[in-house]
Amino acid sequence: MPCLSSVACSCPFVRSPAFGTAAIAYAVPVGRTARLAAFDVDGRLVGEIANRLTGTGRATWNLAGLEAGAYFVRLSDEASSEVTKVVVAK
Repeated sequence: MPCLSSVACSCPFVRSPAFGTAAIAYAVPVGRTARLAAFDVDGRLVGEIANRLTGTGRATWNLAGLEAGAYFVRLSDEASSEVTKVVVAK
């Protein structure tokens, strides 16, 4: 699975549209700690997916309770951030 990196990123990291849950691959540079958060199209926080991420791995985003539509997932640390769009389908 491609990954979201808090350095220069490359590619999509989650299948879209997503149903039920979304598995998010990430890569955080050595010595940094990152946060994954989800926002609606108006920029409102709809959920914190994971906090204190280090190294590489996968986080699971539970999509229950979200309306179908477009959302944005942001991986951020003290030095940078990256955002990608995720379409949630029901």
